[in-house]
Formats: sequence, C-alpha cells, structure tokens
Amino acid sequence: MFFEKEFLSYGGKIYRYNFNKPNGLLSKTKWFLRGYTKSVKDFIDKNIDLRSYSVVHSFNEDFSYPFFKEAKKAGISKRILHICSAISAYSQKLPFKRRLLNVYRKKAMKYCSDIVFVSNKSLSLNNYKNKGLVLYNIYDEKKFGNIEKCEHNRLVLTQIATFSYRKNQLFSLDVIRIIKNSYPGVILNIVGKELEDGYLNLINKYIEQNNLKENIRFLGTTIDRKQLNKETSFVIYPSTMESFGLVLIESQSCGIHCFASKGIPNDADMGNVDFLELDSVLWAKEIISYYEKNGNERKEPINKDKFSTANFKNTLLKLYN
Repeated sequence: MFFEKEFLSYGGKIYRYNFNKPNGLLSKTKWFLRGYTKSVKDFIDKNIDLRSYSVVHSFNEDFSYPFFKEAKKAGISKRILHICSAISAYSQKLPFKRRLLNVYRKKAMKYCSDIVFVSNKSLSLNNYKNKGLVLYNIYDEKKFGNIEKCEHNRLVLTQIATFSYRKNQLFSLDVIRIIKNSYPGVILNIVGKELEDGYLNLINKYIEQNNLKENIRFLGTTIDRKQLNKETSFVIYPSTMESFGLVLIESQSCGIHCFASKGIPNDADMGNVDFLELDSVLWAKEIISYYEKNGNERKEPINKDKFSTANFKNTLLKLYN
C-alpha cells in the first residue's frame, strides 16, 4: 500500500492474498473456522516457497494462524506475531464477530514462536502466559523530534485521529464548548477523516447546535505536521481505548504538551502528558489551568531512545537472530 514502492526498491516481493469471504452468517462462520485455513494453504502452495524464508513476522493478529501453521511445517523457527491492538483475545464481553476472530488469534498465539506487543497494556490484556516482548512503536525522526516555538500566544488545541466513537471527537467538542466560556477565541484543529459512517454528521450537528463554527477547523489528512506543530498549543487525545498512542509520541518529541484519556497506556508518556478521566469539565479546567500557568511553552521530552528507529531496528534484529 503506502510503502509498496519503497519496499520493492529493497528487493522485496509482494504476494497478495484475496479475502474472498462468502455472504451470510452461517457461510462466513464456516469460512472463518475451516475454509480460510484451507484457502491460505492452497495460496501458499501455489505462490510461495516457505523453505526459502528464515522469519515470518505478522502484524495481523486476527488472520496469522494459517500462515504460522504452514511456516512451522516448512521448518521456519522464527514465527513472530506482532499484536498492535488493545482488544483482548480472552474477553468474553465481546460481540459474536469479535469472539470468532479471537478463535484465530488464540491459534496464532499457539503456533507462533514469539509475540511482540506494542505496550504493556496490550500484553496484559491478551493474558499471554509466556513472556512477551514489549516493543514500542516509533516516530518518524525525519518529521518529528525538533522543538520549535509556538508561533502565537493563542490557545489552539489539535486532535489527530479518524472520526469515530473510539477516537471521541464529540468529547473534544464538548471540552471546547466549556473552554469557550473563558476563552472565546479558542481553536480546535481536527485532523483526520471519517471512519464510522454518520459520525461526521454528529460532529457537524454538535458544532452547529453549540455555535462552535468559528472555533473548529477541519484540516483533512494531508496537512503539513511540522507547520501544524508550530501552530498548536496542546495536543488532545481523548480516545476511549488505545493500544499505544503514537500521536502522543510524535507530539511530545516536538516538545508539545498533551492531554490524554486514561484509556491510553502510560507507556506513551515522555514526561509531557496529563492523563485524565473522560470528564469534559475536568479537561477544560486542566487545559485552562496549564495554559494560564505555562502558556505555549515547549518542554524537552525524556526517554526518547525508547521510541527511536535505532532501538526498534536493533531489537528486531536480536529477535530475528
């Protein structure tokens, strides 16, 4: 997808498996439980000589099992499952589809040789009985990491996320509504695009009903993040659930103070995050208090090496070897 040309430039090969899922609940269930495994085996037999590979490393926790199974048959000793989500494989309080997918995740955890988690929260949620490796996601050091002063003294908040209930933009709007009583010129930059159908309509409806049109800016997904950082006082991240929180790392690496929900792992703290309960009055109060005390000052992050490209690369090389 996004990095296909770069990947191929290093001599890589791309094989595309087509998920031809049948229609109907019963047919899909049968396909998930039996047909998918067979179709993967047939695909590998036709396209890939697994014996020429040393490592299988999968970032798709829900559909890795058949590949790991065939890799084990081919004698590949390193079969790495990389779990990037905050969804537990062991929760019984999930809808039917999620529990069906968990059948495969548990099998993947059984057939892999190593599991990598993006945070301690992800590790604990998946209740992995053996010792898993926690390897934090990294930020792009070519884009982030330089601390530059904010270009103004106004109160400007930024939220970067797809528009959805989990990312919680409606909560952010309610925070802005309250802050506006003290700072009428407060701005919220909303960066992203719609993920859940109808959520953007709810956002626009809330803006209209609460007279926030002059306070909200939609910036799409192609915005220059370097310039945006210069125009941002604080980054807010009120997600109801996250496995890590990469936006927090990117922002803190540039010295920007962040406000995040307690649903986000504190692994993503570089010394410049306030983790708060999801109470819009509390958020408005804390943001105003911090702004009045510190303005738009930048702060040098700590523990940057944990999120560096070098650390990520060296850790993976040790795991592969």
